[in-house]
Amino acid sequence: MLMMKKLRVLLPVLMLSMGTVQAQSAERVNGIAAVIDGTRVVTKSEVREAVNAQTALLKQRVYSGQMTENDYRSTVKKLEEESLDSLIERELILREFEKMNGEIKSQYIDEDVNRIVREQFDGDRGKFLEELKASNISLRKFRQLREKMLVVQMMRQRETGVIPPPTPEQRETYLKENADRFREKDFIKLRTITVLKTSQIPGTTPEKQKKLIGEIRSRLANGADFETEAKTYSQDSRSEYGGDWGWIDRDTLKPALSQVAFKLAPKTLSEIVEDNRSYYILYVEAKRPGALKPMSEIQDGLEKMIMQEERKKRHDAWVSRLREKAVIKVN
Repeated sequence: MLMMKKLRVLLPVLMLSMGTVQAQSAERVNGIAAVIDGTRVVTKSEVREAVNAQTALLKQRVYSGQMTENDYRSTVKKLEEESLDSLIERELILREFEKMNGEIKSQYIDEDVNRIVREQFDGDRGKFLEELKASNISLRKFRQLREKMLVVQMMRQRETGVIPPPTPEQRETYLKENADRFREKDFIKLRTITVLKTSQIPGTTPEKQKKLIGEIRSRLANGADFETEAKTYSQDSRSEYGGDWGWIDRDTLKPALSQVAFKLAPKTLSEIVEDNRSYYILYVEAKRPGALKPMSEIQDGLEKMIMQEERKKRHDAWVSRLREKAVIKVN
């Protein structure tokens, strides 16, 4: 059973390289998400496979109250759009490889499959073949899928080329623009107001509570005292202190609140933030950025980030050129 789980985690990744089938056949099976140059197809089931694991995690956040249903739907939609773009990109790269009359030697595919058997199945080829059979996929098909993934990897490496180490000037510029990524822990001095969507008070509804917190924010924006409003209306553990949390780091709050709070400038009021249970208003009184880490600690990571960004720029420019040359129809 454990090996089955391993392979089924792997299969969605493999599915990303599929799609070179006739449009008519794919449409009969599960519907077409996109067609490239009239023949290369991305199916809707491929898009679903690509986002299944992430949507399962998002559903857990909905159940735990960390995400609203509306946020869940919009996030899933964005994931599907990004996955479709990624699948289209893969088809464009495979098409370019074919135009070059490219070929992957079978020994490279052998080495790749052997690596998977070694790393995912502890070197037991029998278990690997059993799981392929249980997942209704032939070894031949598996090798075809891996071949496509190897092609994509090889083409990306070919186009991005060798990225030289960054110069001192590049390191200095990048560090200035991204200083927050290389600091010790940041702290903010925060106040909050929390209004529950439902409560013990008869007649309370989420709509009424949303109207209430909207009125509170309007008063705050017009100069009302945050501490007084929090003591009067807030329904969290900090209400008796006027919503005051004191100095906190990023890990103190729920991730959704922390992301909003640490983006606010000092003396700034947030918009209304919502999760499944409550509405929130955040107010940052002050910020205390962490000290920059010593260059000896960050130099390797700094150089890798700069080189990754340069690689991404080259890759994106190449894919953009491929898209311009193709006829892409998205359903």
